[in-house]
Amino acid sequence: MAQTMCRRNGTQLFICAAYDTFQGRPLTLSEQFAVATKKQRKHREKHDERAALANKLELAKGMKVMVTFNVETDLDVANGAHGEIVEIVLDERETAFSPTAPIIELIYPPAYILVKMSRTKAVQLEGLEKDILPLVPLECTFSIVHGKGLKTIRRRQLPVTPAYSFTDYRSQGQTISHSIIDIATPPSGGLTPFNVYVALSRGRGHDNIRLLRDFDEKLLMSHPCEYLRVEETRD
Repeated sequence: MAQTMCRRNGTQLFICAAYDTFQGRPLTLSEQFAVATKKQRKHREKHDERAALANKLELAKGMKVMVTFNVETDLDVANGAHGEIVEIVLDERETAFSPTAPIIELIYPPAYILVKMSRTKAVQLEGLEKDILPLVPLECTFSIVHGKGLKTIRRRQLPVTPAYSFTDYRSQGQTISHSIIDIATPPSGGLTPFNVYVALSRGRGHDNIRLLRDFDEKLLMSHPCEYLRVEETRD
């Protein structure tokens, strides 16, 4: 979707890999391989520290994005907040920029991006239009097994992701003016009535919601939770 948008609008697409370092230096090829093949922790285990900062991002002016980290919850700049990129300011060390190339692979994450938030409690910043806020790269650390032991890797990346589509989990707490929703049976795993409720209840009304394709009607005929059903029927 991002590449299609860039072709249509004649804007540049920036490929932004996370900037990972070990003890202040860039990673070796073998260290990069260890990072790339590091298995994420299971859902019930401790949260994988890399999850909120992506390995690689596609960025472009006009792109819809979602925040993936609680940057400033009091201002509604939190995990799940969304907006549109209005400006990309590159790192001063960046040498990969070309004014004519349609796609540019950056060496460093941008210094910051300006995002027009769909909703925010932040006051208007001097020199910027209403609801436009700067987002800067964040840093996190995680461990990899490399050589004879563990190494602590420091990652620097923007806390956003393209947001032309997202899961019902990510939509929680949002009010979406127009949406196309897919509740068909997924190729793996499954859906519950809880998933359907969350997805359909994010809109402002049925006039602004469309279903992408047909779905299994049995999904809406089953009780969402067997334990809850038993509890409801208990004397």
